[in-house]
Amino acid sequence: MKKLFYYFYALMFHIGRLLPGNDRLVALVSPHNASLNDSLGEVKSVLEEKGGYRFLVVSGADIRSEKSFAATVRFFIINPVKLARAKYIFLNDNFMPMAFLHFRRGTVITQLWHGEGALKKICLALNLPEDVVRLEKKVYSNYTYVVVSSPAVIPFWAQAFNKDEKDVLPLGSPRTDAYFREFDYESARARFDEQHPECRGKKLVLYAPTFRDFPDEDRAIPEHFDTGVFNMRYADEYALLIRLHPQVHSAAVIGGAVDVTDYPDIINLLHLTDVLITDYSSVFMDYVLLDKPCIFYPYDYEQYTAGRELFTDYFENVPGPVVRTFDELLEALKSPQVDSVKYRAFKEYHLGSCDGGSAKRVVETVMK
Repeated sequence: MKKLFYYFYALMFHIGRLLPGNDRLVALVSPHNASLNDSLGEVKSVLEEKGGYRFLVVSGADIRSEKSFAATVRFFIINPVKLARAKYIFLNDNFMPMAFLHFRRGTVITQLWHGEGALKKICLALNLPEDVVRLEKKVYSNYTYVVVSSPAVIPFWAQAFNKDEKDVLPLGSPRTDAYFREFDYESARARFDEQHPECRGKKLVLYAPTFRDFPDEDRAIPEHFDTGVFNMRYADEYALLIRLHPQVHSAAVIGGAVDVTDYPDIINLLHLTDVLITDYSSVFMDYVLLDKPCIFYPYDYEQYTAGRELFTDYFENVPGPVVRTFDELLEALKSPQVDSVKYRAFKEYHLGSCDGGSAKRVVETVMK
């Protein structure tokens, strides 16, 4: 069924190829997120400041949220016709209909992705079924550039996207630019406390685990974080926030904490967080830019990595204490600290090009 949709999308795209191209049309392709609160939004802001560009936002999230005939027509008919005319295309994820599209000569297609560094393997670096590999290779053959967060990770991303290393540009991740701007902590915390008065006067601990590959494993996540015991020990000092991956949120329920899964601004939330607890989620890549303590809780490391390989050694690379049991986690929370040497080394290796000016560099480089 998916291929049928891909073929129809391609049909409309190639009808659009019959129309003249538009050198001032920029397409922002975000398959799973229509809000553009990431690298696409940062690039869009730079181009708006320059002026003279029109934008096309392509997102499958529109169909899932609106569930209307108009949204379906826009996604499958109007958008592909417009996409065929765009001179510049930026993506933040895989957009599989691209495997069936033939772009006009001179179109510049740049993959910005939605994460940084080189920890979890992605895309073609994974052990994928052969039919998926063929499809992804077709998609990636259209890319002009892939933008990464540091020079050190170029080889990993070249493998993941089947690109020559010269086409993998270490310009920094535009989405990280927001972490280098001034942040009014007092005002933001006051607004947060109005929404969640139970957090007032306490430090905020955010538990943000990623999803597993099977629903049963997602549902098991609460079994490894006893919110009752946490609150008995730390309720006077910490307010516990939990942000689940959407896939986990649909399968697991965790009581005894403030659910911030749907909190709209992750940048704001991380600024407010005093201690982050995570496992393999890429959220910590952003958090270390704020130089605040992070605790890693990979309770199922062997099981998780049996099905999802890592680019680099987890225990050697993560910039904080690694605990394997909930009791060890509680102990680590007694005095969470930042290891400045380890943080500096981690940021240089995984985020070395992220300095607050990534979006501007991307625009200047790929649109020259």
